[in-house]
Amino acid sequence: MLGLFSRLRKPVERVHAISSRPLRILESRQSSLAPMQWQSHYCSTMVYFWVAVVTEEVCRSKYSEDEKHRVLQRVFARIVKEMRGVPAIAKKCVLPDGHPHRLKTLADLKRAVELRRNGADARLMIYADYREAVEGDGRPAVFGNHWGVRTEAAHEILLARYLASNLTAR
Repeated sequence: MLGLFSRLRKPVERVHAISSRPLRILESRQSSLAPMQWQSHYCSTMVYFWVAVVTEEVCRSKYSEDEKHRVLQRVFARIVKEMRGVPAIAKKCVLPDGHPHRLKTLADLKRAVELRRNGADARLMIYADYREAVEGDGRPAVFGNHWGVRTEAAHEILLARYLASNLTAR
């Protein structure tokens, strides 16, 4: 078991570093919303599947599906704890297959993932959140944030805006 943990330490750290950035941006810009996100089905689902996407990118074919799942679970729990949440509650808020709101959540996530991988899509510039994220690409992070984030990428801004808009609409 110790060998497995040491084998997964590196991907866990890499996945955590990448997947936690949008949440750090949200917390640095709207810190009052950060603890509430783990009670939102939309936010918990968005973050869980964002971590899953990053896990797949980092681990690729080097790791088995079981190992990837362990990395996903560890990183998700770590992020929730860092953002003042309870992992068990956040995990229960992840929408199950077939839930009608899960499709909308995953469609929003897909836009952010495509922005990360392929750059801006001119067809999506009609959406204010998307346009503002693309225009803000590379903007400096909030001065003095304790996470050490220096610049904000467009996909990170977009994910943070989706989470914030869902939380403020509640």
